[in-house]
Amino acid sequence: MDQVDQSDLAAAVAEKERIFFEKRRKTIQRKLKEFNLTQEELGFLLGHKSKTHMSELINGVKPFTLTDIVVISKIFKLEIDLLIPKYLTCDKIYRIYSAIDLINKPKLNTVKRELAFC
Repeated sequence: MDQVDQSDLAAAVAEKERIFFEKRRKTIQRKLKEFNLTQEELGFLLGHKSKTHMSELINGVKPFTLTDIVVISKIFKLEIDLLIPKYLTCDKIYRIYSAIDLINKPKLNTVKRELAFC
């Protein structure tokens, strides 16, 4: 993968990430309003003590734990798909590409094409 391809991939992943986190943040904020809860109260339900930490989670600065995601899904009756990103970071994609090249199995080359669009 040359530098132009890497740059294009990085830009596409960054945009997907931005869109996902914005949509998730708005969804959680809408549910907080619907349930008349504050971020701090949601944090308390999740076992987080810091308002700052909760804000970082909601804004995508820090990742939710899988348990956090399940609890939020159950409390707000949200589909897990709305809370978990379905794309891979560029670092993960590059690592997988390298592993596929090292394993050198022809059928895995189709995976490389699919990962470029994840």
